[in-house]
Amino acid sequence: PEMATRNAAELGPTTDVYLVGASLHEVVTGLPRHIGENVFDAFYSAVASVPFDYEPDVPAELALLLNKAMATRPRDRFQTMVELRHALEAFLRHRPSERLTRQALQAHEQFSRAVESKVDDFVVRELFASTFTAYGSARHFWSRNPVVNENLELVIREMIGYEIEHGAADRAHDLLLRLKTPAPDLEERINHSTEFPTIPRARLPAPTVAPVPKVVAESPGSRRDRVTLMGGAVAIWSAFGFAFAVMETFADIVITRLQLAIVASVAWLVLGGFVALRRRSLFHGVVAGPILGPFAVIAAGSVALQLSGAAQTPHQLVASHLLLFFVAMAMLNVWLDWRLVLSSAVYFVAYVLAAHSPQYSFWLMGASNLIALGFAGYIIHQRISTVSA
Repeated sequence: PEMATRNAAELGPTTDVYLVGASLHEVVTGLPRHIGENVFDAFYSAVASVPFDYEPDVPAELALLLNKAMATRPRDRFQTMVELRHALEAFLRHRPSERLTRQALQAHEQFSRAVESKVDDFVVRELFASTFTAYGSARHFWSRNPVVNENLELVIREMIGYEIEHGAADRAHDLLLRLKTPAPDLEERINHSTEFPTIPRARLPAPTVAPVPKVVAESPGSRRDRVTLMGGAVAIWSAFGFAFAVMETFADIVITRLQLAIVASVAWLVLGGFVALRRRSLFHGVVAGPILGPFAVIAAGSVALQLSGAAQTPHQLVASHLLLFFVAMAMLNVWLDWRLVLSSAVYFVAYVLAAHSPQYSFWLMGASNLIALGFAGYIIHQRISTVSA
């Protein structure tokens, strides 16, 4: 606006902020920020700089950020490019929360429809548990997510109303304590239902799920089992590579395909057996598929490589396994957490180096497993704890 009105006194860093915001606007929408039938219309639009009404598919946080960057008055914008950059970085950090928020809103809608339709009590409680947990997971990545904080209060209020209508004043009171804002109307309804219950308490069915699930409610045994599995996988696969590297480099021992197959089979049997025995405490339904699927791809690919003979030498077999681990990490990156792109990148670099310099393939295998699998184990453990109910 200050350039269109030739107001030189207001030109400064905030002008650059506006121009960068306009460039980002065109990236997001595909259209310039100010358009018109002629140049005068475009200039008038620039001078007015009315806040833009973005489409619903544009994240609300990004829309607010862009409109602030392109505010009419310079003092209402980000005052420096550093402030704008920090706001953009915060938006990128909040993306996982926004994806989880969309899932939570869908679960919330199903819960509301179930309450209105007066479906079975079991279904209502299951849907409330899912919705509450989904909002909690979204808030884990962005504690100030306004959509989550507003709707979390709303779904708790809805469940309080449901409990009151079904004569469960004690459970309604427990939920009331979860609200961040006072609710005297609900408190009055709870007190009234205690004095004059609408349904005899003897007829109430026993709750089949916890009415107020916790976002993270694991036993110490679950965490211990998962740390044992992740740490064991890292130790086994990295030690596997380093041991063969030392034997080949310093002891002049020739490693054969059969030796590789035997060691790999034992490793898979140990890890697979542990997963089979402790599967209930290790994983939760929300993330079991995205985690176990890619590792099943590795196991199946490993067997196929051994049987097909596609890799002629042990070094080629190791390079092929590094490629399999890259594919699995790429799948986890897409399905589970974007940060796992680091692990997939480590495996890809190790595969390229192993293909170019086969004599170092065992060293590369040990190092890549130690770094990439260790980081992936940490992220997976964190994600499971986040979505546990």
